[in-house]
Amino acid sequence: MTMSLKKLEEWLEPHLASQKVVPEVQEPLGLWFESRKDVIAKTLRKMRRGALKERDDSLAILKEIFDIVVLCKLSELQLQHFGDVNLKELQDPLFKASRGLDALWLLGKIDPYQGLPEDHSLSWPQVAEYLAKLGRSIPTQPKKGPGRPSEGILNLLPYMVWTTFKATTGKNHYKYVFEIVKAAGFRWMEQESLERTIRRIDRRLESKTGQNPS
Repeated sequence: MTMSLKKLEEWLEPHLASQKVVPEVQEPLGLWFESRKDVIAKTLRKMRRGALKERDDSLAILKEIFDIVVLCKLSELQLQHFGDVNLKELQDPLFKASRGLDALWLLGKIDPYQGLPEDHSLSWPQVAEYLAKLGRSIPTQPKKGPGRPSEGILNLLPYMVWTTFKATTGKNHYKYVFEIVKAAGFRWMEQESLERTIRRIDRRLESKTGQNPS
């Protein structure tokens, strides 16, 4: 089976569908894909002819790499739209919404099942209770220093693609990692800095899991 643009469109569809309720994210994801699909397809074909030419499951591996790229782009777009959410700040609005729903119900302003499942499996008092529980469950979040969230994604993308290559071929394939990052439109200055970043992340993760860094 060939690595076609139609195949890429099939792989993208579930990601687009998952953002249906957030058109501010879904639309730019589609625009990003339209602008990058040709070069991404070309790069994936090159990977298949090169690093994965001996593998019968090469298409499945390419899909895994494509999914990683799209999920990283989605994370970037979601951060741009929603901002860097302060979890602590969400607690007060959740408690206020909970008390407000209880008050509306007690004052007779809303039917306890209005606008909810017709089988009465959920009522507004129950929704209020769930909101309060959610507020109590939000963990405390240490203050973050200044920085760009996209930098974390920029580190995550090459590392995850590199890990896929390493697990499936036993080789690093930094060249292909660099090419897919560039094809997806993520900023990176040079291949050497990408390699250093991957090795640094790998050493840190190995040390945290008790293994000896390579």
